[in-house]
Amino acid sequence: MESTFTTHLAPAFSPPLQPLCTIAPARYKAFVGLTRQLVELHGPRPIYADNSRIVQAIGTPHFWVDIDLANILLPAKKSIPVGVQPVGTSDPGVSFGFLASAKDIDNLASLAGKSEIEIHDLGTELVFTNGYTKAQLTKPTPQEPTASVTLPSEKDKLGEEVEVDDLDAIKRYVAKTRFVFLMCFSRQFEQVEIRGKNPYYLHKPSFTSLADRSPDLMLTSSNFLALAGKLGLSFGVYRNVHGYWLRTSSKPNMINNLTTYELLYEGRV
Repeated sequence: MESTFTTHLAPAFSPPLQPLCTIAPARYKAFVGLTRQLVELHGPRPIYADNSRIVQAIGTPHFWVDIDLANILLPAKKSIPVGVQPVGTSDPGVSFGFLASAKDIDNLASLAGKSEIEIHDLGTELVFTNGYTKAQLTKPTPQEPTASVTLPSEKDKLGEEVEVDDLDAIKRYVAKTRFVFLMCFSRQFEQVEIRGKNPYYLHKPSFTSLADRSPDLMLTSSNFLALAGKLGLSFGVYRNVHGYWLRTSSKPNMINNLTTYELLYEGRV
């Protein structure tokens, strides 16, 4: 009786031996942290990783992300039979889609510890396991088509990118304000402002040189600093056929690069 019980129970609980990928403990914590932020913005709607990269609208059609997760989502090394030569030299990355709620993210977070995390594709769900227990995310079925938009490129840039070395200071200034006004002088993004406060200058020299000037372009952001990390943080204002965009690029913890594109309102809202 014991062997029969074990034979029927094990396949129901245990995922297949070959995972999509295996994530080291510190990288898994970074993955869960990022996923939590995405779900807070996007809600329980489909999120897709394609070759370890997420490129899609998040939350609204006006806010896009381009996230390089190649440092976290490393494809599992498949065993190659003896005598068979491997074909190709590059790994394509990891691809999957999922739906998640805040509770689902809490379940993922509960797996974090000293063990590596394996991700398995079980057809209708993704199973995350640390070898002791598991958590699941539902896969979108059927796969929903993603929206398409022409994101701005280098030729669309106004002025120069603005590098920022004190994210915490800007966060304290903005706090939880919904709308942030972006001010450009002679096509250059120079300052941000919120209602009830004096402007915040992105460069100290501008504090005096622009004190008596008025901006020639004012834009409004409703996702300012969303997903931004401290390392390599920079802002740029762009304009293409859709309008004005704020491009924010940074390197959050363990992530190669995270770039967001927000289509801005012209003027104040």
